[in-house]
Amino acid sequence: MAAFYSLVLALVLPLRGCEAIVATLPWRRMGVNARQRVAVQAALVPDPASAGDGPNEPIVAERYELIHDLDQIRKFERMFYAPSTDSTFVIYLAARKKYDPRMKKSTGKSCFCRKKLHYVNPYSPARLEYDVQSYMVPMGTYRISLRGEGDEVEEEIRTESMAVYASLNPRDTAKAAAELFNTMSTQLTQLTVQASGSGDMHTFARKAARHMNHLCKYGTRNFIGIDLDTKDQETYSQVIADLKARVTIHAVIETRGGYHIILAKSELDKASQVDKQFIYTVLKEREGVDKVSNDLFSPIPGTYQGGHRVRFVDF
Repeated sequence: MAAFYSLVLALVLPLRGCEAIVATLPWRRMGVNARQRVAVQAALVPDPASAGDGPNEPIVAERYELIHDLDQIRKFERMFYAPSTDSTFVIYLAARKKYDPRMKKSTGKSCFCRKKLHYVNPYSPARLEYDVQSYMVPMGTYRISLRGEGDEVEEEIRTESMAVYASLNPRDTAKAAAELFNTMSTQLTQLTVQASGSGDMHTFARKAARHMNHLCKYGTRNFIGIDLDTKDQETYSQVIADLKARVTIHAVIETRGGYHIILAKSELDKASQVDKQFIYTVLKEREGVDKVSNDLFSPIPGTYQGGHRVRFVDF
C-alpha cells in the first residue's frame, strides 16, 4: 500500500487542476485511508506564494455523464456477475448516429473502450460501478474518425450518442485463448518458414485487441436474451404473458427502443420441448421481436443509452 500511495503522490503532486479527477477516485477500494486521502487532496491546492505563476482556481472539465442510478448498476452486477467463480465479463462503449442525428459518421462507432471484468469467486468485491465510472472522462476525449466522409479528420463524440453495453454471460476464456493462439501460431509460422516473410505483423502488434475480439465472440450460455424492439405496451404485455406461461423470467431491462427480456438457461432447461420451440421459433418471428439470442449484450441499467435512462422494470 505504501508503494502505491507513493506512486499516487509522485504522479499527482507535480500537476495543477487535478482536484476534480482525484475527488472521483475510488479511495476505499484502492486501500487509501482518510488521512492519506486528505494529504493527497491538500497537496494539490496551489501554494498562495505561487499565485504569480498563474490562476489558483482548478480547471474543472465537463465530463461525459453516463450514469443516472448507481443502485441499478449494483443490482445488475448482483443478478448477473457477482455470484460467479473464475468468470470474465466484457463491457464497452458504443456511439450511434440513430441516438444523435448530429453525428457526421454514418455508421457511428459500435464498440470501443472495451474492458474485462474478472471475478475470482462469489466473494470478489463489487467493481462494475467503478469500471463504468472510469468511462466518465472529460468531454472531447472520445473522438471518431471521419475518413472518407468529408474534409474533417475526426469529430467529437457527444454524450447523447453514447451507451454502455455489457455481456450478460461469462466469456469462454478457453476458446478465446485457443483462437488467439492458433492465429498467432499461423502468422509466426509464415514469418519464420516462408522466405518471403509474408506473415501479418499486425497480429502481434494488436494481440490484446484480438484477444478482446475473441472474448466478445465466445460466451457461455447462462442467460438467453429476447430483444423486443418496440415500446408498444400491447405487444410487450403479450410477449411477457406468453413467456410467463412457459418459463420463469429472470429480468426485464427497458432500453431506449424497447425491452431486453432475460431468461436463465437453468429455467429454460426445465421447459418442455414444445415451449422451447415456441421461444426460439414462433416468438422469434413475432412482430417487434428483433432476435432471441444465446449471448445478448445489453445496455446496463442505471446508465444512459442515447439519453434514455436504462432501467429494470417489474413484470
